Amino acid sequence: MIQKFPMPNVKYPMSNIKWFLCLLFLLLTVPLTLYAIPYTSAQSPSPEKISKTQKRLNRIEEYYKKSAMFREFKDESHRSAAEKYYEMTKKALDEGKLCRAEEGDDETKKKACDRLITASYMEAREFYRLLKWYQIEEAKPFVCVRAELGVGKELEARGISKPDIYANYLATGKPDPENPKETGRTERNQVFLCTGENGQRKLRVQTDSGKYVKLTPDDLARPELQIPNLPPKDSIEILEKQFGLSS
Repeated sequence: MIQKFPMPNVKYPMSNIKWFLCLLFLLLTVPLTLYAIPYTSAQSPSPEKISKTQKRLNRIEEYYKKSAMFREFKDESHRSAAEKYYEMTKKALDEGKLCRAEEGDDETKKKACDRLITASYMEAREFYRLLKWYQIEEAKPFVCVRAELGVGKELEARGISKPDIYANYLATGKPDPENPKETGRTERNQVFLCTGENGQRKLRVQTDSGKYVKLTPDDLARPELQIPNLPPKDSIEILEKQFGLSS
């Protein structure tokens, strides 16, 4: 005869049960996670690198979309130039997209497409700068464009990035005590002709962070950086002739 023994009536605290379940969960999931990490890393596709040609085509599309900002010109000749810019960038974008779609793996077609898009990009960028100058001519506020319109010799100057430190540097000839390399001014960078809130013209230098800052007094005194002479007349004439806007 098999004797049956009564099961002991033991009550375990709920806290102990919870700890046991957590430990069981960790024992099951941690090995799987460690196994999956290298597998996932190996299988994840790297982001596709965008070619220089595609970047330029993207820029052409940006120039095309920006044509809307030139619809408010007051001068008739400026409005006519804006319409020409719109048609040119639209055509460049359509042709660029078409040649990219048709090039496939044909190296000859790829090279031809690269040349086409590069030429269209350069042309759109130059025309865009000319229209920005027209905006400045009409005193549109908060506009900036390269002071020489990207034609001929590039104009460069130093800007005042930290006015307090620069003022002390001018007064004492010494850099920032806490940073001997800091003089409060930038390296030589591109000069931009800009407009302020009321459309008044001013010169600015663009810092590495993209901020526009005032030029140093020495640079402001340079003959080639006088606002009435910017952009250089030759730069305007070259671009207007290039785009058939003048005889």
